[in-house]
Amino acid sequence: MLAALQFPASRRPDEHATLAAARGEIWTMMRIGGFDEALVRSLIFVLDFEADCDEQALRALRRLQGRRPDLDAARLSRMVHEQAAVLRLDRTIAIESLPALLPDDDDGAERLLESIGSLLRGAARDRDVAQRFQQLARIVSFA
Repeated sequence: MLAALQFPASRRPDEHATLAAARGEIWTMMRIGGFDEALVRSLIFVLDFEADCDEQALRALRRLQGRRPDLDAARLSRMVHEQAAVLRLDRTIAIESLPALLPDDDDGAERLLESIGSLLRGAARDRDVAQRFQQLARIVSFA
């Protein structure tokens, strides 16, 4: 989707307006949502599956859906697509805006990190996954 949101020279002027509107919607989506959106965005970030959902990511998403029967397949799929688009647009801002999605209570960041940790299971042994999890923890814990 990111490639479609960039402005290659071959695009017609009317396509530029459509693409600019799509980019604007995604920028707005960065700060819209709640705990569920933060959880899905964090999971995508930590497992790094913005483009391709590998077996490790599928297992984590299945665990999430198993624990959250209120997250039906259609809603979860929509959130994965939306949050992946947000991350592709600007990964840094998307991650740094996560605290805005968490509840105002004192344990929102802790619940998010515990949820991600439990969904990761064996994936957390991967060095890159562990580094991204630590980066996530720093961002949401000190916001």
